[in-house]
Amino acid sequence: MLIGGGVVVAAGSVGGFIALNGPSEAAREPWKKAGQYADFRRRALSYALLAPNPHNRQPWLVRLEGEDALTLYCDLARRLPATDPFDRQITIGCGAFLELLAKAAAQEGYQTTISPFPEGEDMQSLDQRPVAHVLFTKAGSTPDPLFAHILARRSNKEVYEPKDVAPKVQATPATFAQVKSVIDQRCLSCHGEQVQMKNVRLDTPESIKLHAQNVYQQVSVTQQMPMNNVTGITPEERQWVASWYLAGAKVEP
Repeated sequence: MLIGGGVVVAAGSVGGFIALNGPSEAAREPWKKAGQYADFRRRALSYALLAPNPHNRQPWLVRLEGEDALTLYCDLARRLPATDPFDRQITIGCGAFLELLAKAAAQEGYQTTISPFPEGEDMQSLDQRPVAHVLFTKAGSTPDPLFAHILARRSNKEVYEPKDVAPKVQATPATFAQVKSVIDQRCLSCHGEQVQMKNVRLDTPESIKLHAQNVYQQVSVTQQMPMNNVTGITPEERQWVASWYLAGAKVEP
């Protein structure tokens, strides 16, 4: 993982199944050695390489520079050209790596100045040029409380029980009556009988059904409506709209 010699133990992929699907000792090694290196950059890197990344490809190469910098490259042999031809997933993985690197450095009082793609990029795919340059400055950086959770991250790959979720455990979707009460109170001033902004009218069950997807997107997903929340819609009411829509947007006359 380090260009020019040296190594920080990387989280390796494990071939086959281990007893009870548990991780092998080799897979646990990076977690055990995190933070146990003499150079502060290697300590930060030992946390960064635990970052979530696509298909556990761990597509990073690092060159240590001087006493206070490093450059991150993509290991091009670890790209996913069939499923990720534009390297979107790989780039996100490198971003997660840099995020954990910055958190680990801040824990020791180092500020990181991250310069993405310092030699440019072609917007199509990653190449041999660096993904980022990182400069460390001992500047009394404030530790991030999320650092404490790096070693606690887990991904569950256990087999789930082959049975349906009990009805009493499932979330009960909001009723149409609840959703209509929200729309009546929060939306009709702009989408009622007198005013129909953007030609959207929501004062009948039929019109609500017609615009159900748009209501869900604007009210629950982007939360752009009501505009500036002038009508005071609550988080609970936004959740009502979401649960109603995701359960099939059933309309009762």
